[in-house]
Amino acid sequence: MKKDSKKLKNKKNKKSEKKINKKAVLTTVIIVAVCLLVGLGIGFGIAGIKKAQRDKYLNIAFYEMEPKQIQSIQDEITSLVGEEEIKISFTVLDESDFNIKKLSSKYDLIFGWDGKCMNLLAQKAREIPEIYYEFLPTPLRKTESKKLPIMMDHYGLEYNTSAVSSALGYAPESLDDFLNYVGKMKEEYFSPFIVQGADDDILLSFITCLIECFGGIECYNSFIAEYEKNPDFEKLLDFKMTASKNDDFSLRDILDMLKNWSDEGYIYPNWYKATSSDLDYFMSQDFVSSLFNSLSVHRLMNYNNITKYSGNRFVVMSNDIMHGLVAPCVCVVNLRDGPFNNKIMNYLVTDDVQGRISTITKLAPVGSYAKAWDIQSDNVRFWSASCAAGAIPSFYTALFTTKGEANAFAEQIRTYLRK
Repeated sequence: MKKDSKKLKNKKNKKSEKKINKKAVLTTVIIVAVCLLVGLGIGFGIAGIKKAQRDKYLNIAFYEMEPKQIQSIQDEITSLVGEEEIKISFTVLDESDFNIKKLSSKYDLIFGWDGKCMNLLAQKAREIPEIYYEFLPTPLRKTESKKLPIMMDHYGLEYNTSAVSSALGYAPESLDDFLNYVGKMKEEYFSPFIVQGADDDILLSFITCLIECFGGIECYNSFIAEYEKNPDFEKLLDFKMTASKNDDFSLRDILDMLKNWSDEGYIYPNWYKATSSDLDYFMSQDFVSSLFNSLSVHRLMNYNNITKYSGNRFVVMSNDIMHGLVAPCVCVVNLRDGPFNNKIMNYLVTDDVQGRISTITKLAPVGSYAKAWDIQSDNVRFWSASCAAGAIPSFYTALFTTKGEANAFAEQIRTYLRK
């Protein structure tokens, strides 16, 4: 009997132990679950607090832009969010600061000239609501780019107004018309045509315009793609570009043509070494009847000299192919889902703001109905809207991320032209 009672007690003890163990496990599980939930709650709470704190700060950067361009945008942003409970930080960046990982994690919005650098940043950017593009002419609505244009420069031709009026009665639109014009002018002017070729930006933009002139947007894009595959200058010289309905051509063909223009007296022989001082002197002495120029450089030139000239878009070989206008845009990319980011971008493309930005920078507005500073900037907007491919950047920013890279390529072109 004693043995049986002991067995019974042992069974009861084991059962109670199992119950206790189950309770202990259940209690532990509950405690762990509660801790996890509390931890998650705290984590989400801290994350929420951090986001709320982060949303009170707006970090905006301007990459490789001129002071007036920066100020025009900065003033508008400050006026928009100045009364809100938010701290805005504005930073001016140059090429030494270009690090995609650092920039994309540090800044909310980055403004800069369209091209390779902005394309790389756009890969890290948020989509821009399509409705914002509705302020722009249709060819400028490149929604897939994740870059919103804010203002436009332009590279084109400028003609002595009295000379072109007497020679043709209109500004040349085709390459044949242009060559006809400079052919007539070489009898009357020391240099019928000049390019400020000592400036890398101007020289590379001139080459951009010539490639676009012969091959349209198709050849412009194919040259960029080929450079990305193999940037070797000697190989690029003979890369064949072919546009529909046009014969193929190469960079070597373009440069040889320019040598021929020099031999024929169409262009100043040492144009690839010509400086802004040379240009000012030639214009002051009425030595030139036309020049290649940018809208931004036009604004800086001697008033008495430049008022004799009127700007026009670069000529084209044929209208049977799709063209773009070499008119680099200052764009913005959105790198964070902040509460003010979209509000700012939308605000900057509204008509009144576009008009004020154009007035300060004297560049072209991108807004369809915004007031332009003058007829020159208004024309740039019109030309960009009339080109099916819209505004496109020069090779100066489309191919290169640093001034050193651009200079090396420009020097190779100058070396070839000297031969």
